[in-house]
Amino acid sequence: MNGVRKLGIIAIMLALVVALAGCNLSRRASNTPVPQATATFVAPLTLPTQDPANPFGATAIPAVANPNCAQTPPNWVQYAIEPGDSLGLLAEQTSSTIAELVAGNCMDNPDQIEVDQVIYLPTTPVVTP
Repeated sequence: MNGVRKLGIIAIMLALVVALAGCNLSRRASNTPVPQATATFVAPLTLPTQDPANPFGATAIPAVANPNCAQTPPNWVQYAIEPGDSLGLLAEQTSSTIAELVAGNCMDNPDQIEVDQVIYLPTTPVVTP
């Protein structure tokens, strides 16, 4: 009887191990997170392009109302003065006159412009080589 008893205990233990292993596997499968696909927006890459009308890259900024001068026409563009600029040169490059630039920017002293000063021009300056 001793051998039958040992065999019965081994059979019960084996059945218990199999049952517990099966329970453990089913529990693990239900708790395992399932990766979900999510849509992500990726902004399109915008590369700078060279404007054929402006090959030297003059610094013009899109039209914005001039807070310092009510006489600036609404379609004029902002321009940051660069080294070597003068009102005469800018008037030539925008097919306008010095008087128009002075009036459109409410300038007190047209002979005094500084690098990085923002003024308004009728068009983006066209630089000729």
